[in-house]
Amino acid sequence: MLAELEAQRERDNQLWAWRKRIASERGPSDYTTRLVLLALAVLMESAGTNTVRVTQDQLAAATGLSRTWIVRKTRDAHAVGWVRRSRPRGMGRSWAGYDYTICTPMRWCDVNSVVPHGTVVTA
Repeated sequence: MLAELEAQRERDNQLWAWRKRIASERGPSDYTTRLVLLALAVLMESAGTNTVRVTQDQLAAATGLSRTWIVRKTRDAHAVGWVRRSRPRGMGRSWAGYDYTICTPMRWCDVNSVVPHGTVVTA
């Protein structure tokens, strides 16, 4: 039980640090990308994990953006390195959604920055 609580606290700390990086001046410059990433953070927090499976329609409903904008902004966030996006195994249909995992773009990091243990850093 104690180990589970410690693991949950670590995930919460990682998610909180990721949210702070998104909202910082060094976060995504585009406000709609920030909105989509913060919506993902809320969904991750609800799920209690740093990975969440969500459809583009669910993100559109959560943000008030069109599905077209969700497709564009999640693709951009993945390309830059803010999230790792993958299709669930055996789920080739677009309605199945993606698994999104928190990441930190390498350009965000410098020699003085501290990235929480367990956070994926992408190039």
